Amino acid sequence: MLADEVAGPFTGDQKDVVAILDHGSRHLQKLIKLLLDYNRKLADGPSEQTDGHAPNQRRFLRHHRGMQPRNIVVAIA
Repeated sequence: MLADEVAGPFTGDQKDVVAILDHGSRHLQKLIKLLLDYNRKLADGPSEQTDGHAPNQRRFLRHHRGMQPRNIVVAIA
């Protein structure tokens, strides 16, 4: 709704902030989906992957490394 300027026209700076918010929320949505998919696969049982990690787990672990400097803790069971 913000990007549609329903509340009225935005300045250039406001448009930049809305774009950042939109990008961030879409990225967060993808991460949440990856985490949910990963947890579903864990609940389904062992994976047949040769390296011991499901594809979603590898993607999640890549993001997990970025969270560590920010002191964000995620437990992988």
